[in-house]
Amino acid sequence: MFELLLKKIATAVVSFGSIFIASITGINPEFINVIITNDNTNIVCSAQLSNCFQDDFDKIFNSGQIIQMTFIVNLYEKNNKSPLVSREFYHQVKYDLVDHFYELYLSETEEKLHYTKLSEVKHKLINISNFEVIELDELESGKKYYIEIIASLSKIYLDAVKKNINLMIFWNFKKPTYISEFFEKPVQQL
Repeated sequence: MFELLLKKIATAVVSFGSIFIASITGINPEFINVIITNDNTNIVCSAQLSNCFQDDFDKIFNSGQIIQMTFIVNLYEKNNKSPLVSREFYHQVKYDLVDHFYELYLSETEEKLHYTKLSEVKHKLINISNFEVIELDELESGKKYYIEIIASLSKIYLDAVKKNINLMIFWNFKKPTYISEFFEKPVQQL
């Protein structure tokens, strides 16, 4: 009974927020602080999304729904339209309405983290840290490569309105995308 009541309260909070969805002016997030390097074994990338949450989005985070941000990292060889490597991972956050904490799951490391402050969750949610894209041995010397990073938000289902809400509305339905400069396989040190 108590759980049902909490679910109804959470749905009411989100549905209240969804009233504003029709009038949302979306924002345009972008990747910043992108670093593509190697760790002597792999090409790794780190990045951060900027300008990706409006104040209205806090209501969504506090709804008790699972909010998922998906990242796709593609590695291309120059002049090739198909990625040589395409890797996908996601970050999920869910607010516990009973115990008042946020659980954040990072699929690339299989970590479950717990936070009490939404600001800490947001910071971790939008960061990619030393993500292994490809082993250096798989790259060919003398060829040029580049990396593309794409982010997207999931849909959530609202019981109160009996429909899915596409969270990409907050991003003007545009997936932030970063495309790196060309790089070559680094010369390995002996």
